[in-house]
Amino acid sequence: MNINCIVIDDTPLAVEKLEGFIRQVPFLNLLKSFNNGIEAISFMKTNPVDLVFLDIQMEQFSGLQFLESLQNPPQIIIVSAYSQYAVNGFDHSVTDYLLKPYSFERFL
Repeated sequence: MNINCIVIDDTPLAVEKLEGFIRQVPFLNLLKSFNNGIEAISFMKTNPVDLVFLDIQMEQFSGLQFLESLQNPPQIIIVSAYSQYAVNGFDHSVTDYLLKPYSFERFL
């Protein structure tokens, strides 16, 4: 079974790292990467997404705003350099929280 996933992060190096890790996992299928949550919401309306790798601190539309906008959210893994958002993330029933920088082992 493949897991369709997307990446939402406004830092190009972070997106590149996630994309590389995702490509190494046979059952993860990267559909698309976004630098903001607004474009991702539009994409998710017409594409089945099972898992979102989500940054929290983004300029126009934060990851928390993205989470709050979803009515039937897929699985969410927050990927952030800031540990202070962990509790808030788990209040939104996220699946996991990857604290940057993270290893491939931790990603798995």
